[in-house]
Amino acid sequence: MRVLLTNYHTLAKTTTYRPGFFGRELARRGYDVTVLCTSDTRRSGHTVHTDAGVTYVQAPDLLWGKMRTGWDVWNLLNRRAILKGAEYDLIHAFETRPATIHPVRGHLRSTPTPLVIDWIDWWGRGGLIREHRPWWYRLLFAGIETFYEEHFRTMADATTVISRALGERATGLGVRRDSIFWVPNGCPIEAVEAVPSRTHRSRFGIPASAFVVADSAMDVTLGIEQTLRATASMAAECPDVLFLMTGGKEREIGRMATRLGVSDRVRHLGVLPYTDLAAALSCADVFLMVYPDCVANRGRWPGRMGTYLALGRPVVSNPVGEVRLLFESEKCGVLAENSPEAMARAVLALRNAPATAAELGARARRVAESMSWARMTDRVEQAYAFAREGLKDRLVAGTALAARDPL
Repeated sequence: MRVLLTNYHTLAKTTTYRPGFFGRELARRGYDVTVLCTSDTRRSGHTVHTDAGVTYVQAPDLLWGKMRTGWDVWNLLNRRAILKGAEYDLIHAFETRPATIHPVRGHLRSTPTPLVIDWIDWWGRGGLIREHRPWWYRLLFAGIETFYEEHFRTMADATTVISRALGERATGLGVRRDSIFWVPNGCPIEAVEAVPSRTHRSRFGIPASAFVVADSAMDVTLGIEQTLRATASMAAECPDVLFLMTGGKEREIGRMATRLGVSDRVRHLGVLPYTDLAAALSCADVFLMVYPDCVANRGRWPGRMGTYLALGRPVVSNPVGEVRLLFESEKCGVLAENSPEAMARAVLALRNAPATAAELGARARRVAESMSWARMTDRVEQAYAFAREGLKDRLVAGTALAARDPL
């Protein structure tokens, strides 16, 4: 079965995100998988390479760095040329930004193909664009972001969503409830080993005697000030506490730590290669993930959660969205009120009850095994089967194209 996974991210992000994980697992199951993504650097000419059984086609983009996020018309036109004459048994589009959805629409007009659309984050309509973008960006682009996030959802024969809140939002937009499949990010149990917290500390210069509380985030760092304030509260009672951070915004977080007087209790390792990330995070005794109650967090699934669970550590977080549902149903973490003092108390309670922390960690690892990328790919395959049957029915009825395109 020939499957196209198309997304707007650059190759580097694609390989370590949903399309990359699903693509590799599908290839292991015998699928002929092509991933269409954006080149990390090229501004002309597309490139093709194969890795782990997956063919990656990289479209050029005239923008640079973090601006390569699916808005460039040149990227869109190159993708149309790439898809011209290609044949697939199914297309899985990850989000619906212009560079992703318009080439797919053009392809479907000439070649009826089952279409699955993935919904990963709540960006528009009060979501991440409000929490994670400057005022001028919101003023100029909030409407456009919301339009592209919502308008094309009814094109899909099946919809995969990362959170149940996005599933409800899709239903509200007219997507059939029975065509929506909940597929959170998987847990990387094959790549992440649950080792004792002191195993890799010397490698990263972390004292063996420290009580390490950790978190990780690339660009979405909602609640980081709360985390640092909780660190200050913990340090007042626990002289050996160390907060370990990996990911982006190193300078910004460093300045914030200095302002709050906890710079000596914070170690930021920056952006690490994926192969080193799990080893660094395994130095933690407890993960502390502040998760404020906002629209964006109700609609997302924190990607780092899969690694935390796979490492077999207790996680302290807040009762919001998918985190609340997971912790309440699986008893694999601690939910605390979203205040620095309450979160600090929850972490220190685990420090003072090592048996409880160990049991939560063991349960977290078992949950990770039940939510592996392989298990999540089982759900993706269910969505594919539903989509193929749905298109078949519409082709017989002669309504395939009319029902697909909202414009």
